[in-house]
Amino acid sequence: MVDANFINTSVVEGGGAPWWTLRRGNSSAFAPNLLTIESSQNVTVSGLTLQNSPMYHLVAEIRVHSVTGVNLTIEAPADSPNTHTVDLAGEHHLLEKCYLAGGDDNVAIHPNASSIVVRNVHCSHGHGTSIGSVGLDNSTGFVTDVLFSDITYTGTSNIARVKTWQGGLGAVRNVTYRNLQFSDTGYPITIDQFYCPSGISSSPCFNSTRAVQLSDLTFENFHGTQNSGHAGEIHCADSSPCDNLVLRNITILPSGSKQGEWSCWQVVNSTDASTQPPLATAGNCHWN
Repeated sequence: MVDANFINTSVVEGGGAPWWTLRRGNSSAFAPNLLTIESSQNVTVSGLTLQNSPMYHLVAEIRVHSVTGVNLTIEAPADSPNTHTVDLAGEHHLLEKCYLAGGDDNVAIHPNASSIVVRNVHCSHGHGTSIGSVGLDNSTGFVTDVLFSDITYTGTSNIARVKTWQGGLGAVRNVTYRNLQFSDTGYPITIDQFYCPSGISSSPCFNSTRAVQLSDLTFENFHGTQNSGHAGEIHCADSSPCDNLVLRNITILPSGSKQGEWSCWQVVNSTDASTQPPLATAGNCHWN
């Protein structure tokens, strides 16, 4: 498909409830996506409402070049399993001016993605804006040149999150999260190179000398409140520490009584500039 435009104000109803019931009992059970774009270039999706997908709502696969999603409303209940709102692989995509609320990642950038911009969107319930996961079942994947900018979050479990599996290979580099505002959310900043949720990997998870390399990640101009007691968790691989992380102008306040704390593991050559609460108190990481 080349030079295709889906511009409409229609509501696409996925009727996902029976599928959610099935997957709550068997997380590996098949469920279809609502809209998947494959082997295409120069595609615009605008004005649609996508709701209650059995699984993912809007997906751009690896062999897709230049998808623009604008003025979309994508939503499903917070407890609907794996109902990602937008999943992007491929290259040169733009997502903007959207409302995103689901039962999993609001936006997920999948392996083998590059030159992605997500800006001026609002994320309600969901798991936030994520890179990955990368490296499942010892696979190799790359995510490069991604910008998340001018995004608001209300009640999401995460804000900015990077997920990789032990034993995987590849790289995540040149990723920026900038100008994010959030209210009553869970974990504002997460880097998890020991990602291992149950029921996904085909083999047990072990610490490995193989690791996806993380470098040149920037988190700047964050302001909001958390309800988890965590400002951030930065847990990088033992065999390949995170390199050249920048945290700048970060203000994370409690929405209740739980003051935010940082935890940090295996970070080198990185910069902490004006974080509140202070990041310097977190151990086993080297910040300038």
